[in-house]
Amino acid sequence: MVALPFTVFTPTYNRAHTLTRVFNSLCLQSPQLFEWLIVDDGSTDNTSDLLKELSTVAPFPVRVIRQPNGGKHRAHNVAIKVAQGELTVILDSDDELTPGALEVLWTQWNAIPLEDRSSIAGILGHSISPSNTNVGARYPAQYIDGKQFALVASRVLVGEKLPCYRTEVLRHYPFPERAGCNELVVEGIVWTAISRKWRVRCIDKAVRIYHSDSNDPIALMNSCKRADSNAWGSMQYCLVILNSSVEYLPKFFIIFAKAAVNCTRFALHSRSGLFYPASQVKGVIPWMFWALGFPFGLLVWMMDRIKFTGDSC
Repeated sequence: MVALPFTVFTPTYNRAHTLTRVFNSLCLQSPQLFEWLIVDDGSTDNTSDLLKELSTVAPFPVRVIRQPNGGKHRAHNVAIKVAQGELTVILDSDDELTPGALEVLWTQWNAIPLEDRSSIAGILGHSISPSNTNVGARYPAQYIDGKQFALVASRVLVGEKLPCYRTEVLRHYPFPERAGCNELVVEGIVWTAISRKWRVRCIDKAVRIYHSDSNDPIALMNSCKRADSNAWGSMQYCLVILNSSVEYLPKFFIIFAKAAVNCTRFALHSRSGLFYPASQVKGVIPWMFWALGFPFGLLVWMMDRIKFTGDSC
């Protein structure tokens, strides 16, 4: 039984220095609308003590789950299993909601007619920077409905958006996990998989303040950018894109061709096996893309290896 409109889910790892900022933004929302669900991914700073302190003064329900360090994707999978909101907002541990953002999202969600809402997985809002500038392009209308992959590929959906999805839909699309691998697994894997069946509503309203601190060594954006640093997750992302090709061809041909090349490239970097992607593509068209891209992926991998010689992050 759904108890609340929203679960605001925050995965965190050694972010005690930014979590109070998140908390303060949640205090500017209607407390009856949401619970705050935090998954502490094995933090070694004072995150645990801070969250105990914040939970005692919070005007809204706070739940904290602690797990050994396993990556944001595992934290997401754990959270979605227990989230109690009808909708789940994924708010990173260094970002903020704009004042009243949840009221905006709830109003916009309920404005969708029931007959249309049954085919919509969630609602995406814009982000702004701390200086109040747009992060990404705005829309020519109050909202746009469509498949998220197609909207991104068509450059309609540009920039950072706040993910807000139906919790029940998210439960059917967990992140892939690999035993012993804590590397980054990009969110696009789940959003692309969802978009094969579901549409999203993109509203022309800013609901998140997006922080990109180039001096924060914990931030994923400042992590190693070598092709082999998050290769397994990158391969999974290419596979889900490749498996979507049958629905869009000949549109987005270049995107699918690049994914085919990178499937082999990242399979080799992640030591998944040279022919592993061939076992994961579904259907004749994705398999043909993989086969045609195979020699190019092998070549790019060899070029990466030459480039990485003597290189370090």
